[in-house]
Amino acid sequence: SIFRAPLGGALLVAEVLYRKDADPAVAAKALPAALVGYGVFGLFFGYGPILGRHGAAPIGGGAGLVAVAVIGVLCGLTGRAYAAAFYRVLRRADAAARTTTRRLALPALGGLVVGTLGLLVPGVLGTGYGLMQALMDRDVLLGMSLWTVLLLAPAKLAGTALSIGSGGSGGLFGPGLVMGAGVGALVWRVADGLGAAPYQPTAFIVVGMAACLGPVVRAPLAVLVMAAETVGDATLLVPTALGVLCASWVMGDVTIYRSQPDHRGDVTPGR
Repeated sequence: SIFRAPLGGALLVAEVLYRKDADPAVAAKALPAALVGYGVFGLFFGYGPILGRHGAAPIGGGAGLVAVAVIGVLCGLTGRAYAAAFYRVLRRADAAARTTTRRLALPALGGLVVGTLGLLVPGVLGTGYGLMQALMDRDVLLGMSLWTVLLLAPAKLAGTALSIGSGGSGGLFGPGLVMGAGVGALVWRVADGLGAAPYQPTAFIVVGMAACLGPVVRAPLAVLVMAAETVGDATLLVPTALGVLCASWVMGDVTIYRSQPDHRGDVTPGR
């Protein structure tokens, strides 16, 4: 409901439970709930796409498809780094938190580092949804320095790993979208400099969002649908699918949710 993507949300709960499987029964039960929730939410906040309507978002022909594949590969590498950094910080924090004082100090230290990152790189603090929407605007993206665009994804990755891994509160879903948007923005800036990018960066941003988050949470189909729903453009399904496919190939079996079983048959009945 919050993402205004009821179809993708219903698919997400069916896919995210397993690394290599999905549960159709869960999707069938979740879909009515998602539609009702979306209907009620829309009464108060509207039914438009959460990131606004951008119209048809072309990818720029054959060169655009190559760029989409590059986005997918880079997002796959980002996803692997995301999972590795998160659990590395978590292990270090657990090893360091041997006393009550240290357990209380670690989140504060993590917050201090993340706050410093936030002062240096925009988008590190907060949900980042406003940043994602801003990156879809050509003038805004071109107004950023190339170094800032280059640091968007790494800074968000580091900030998320440090804040949550050190014991702070936060989610893993939104940061994955922001990292992917940063990757898409970077590829668009480079492609635009080479004269091989579409006029507006919308398509590259959406592909990056889906390609980074989908494989890392093992829900590629759900995120593919959600990407189209968040901008109200079904024409992005094919290029987004290419990006997600490339990212999934790079990710392999890596997941941010290590408790995910591979298949439905791996779960003990009643648990």
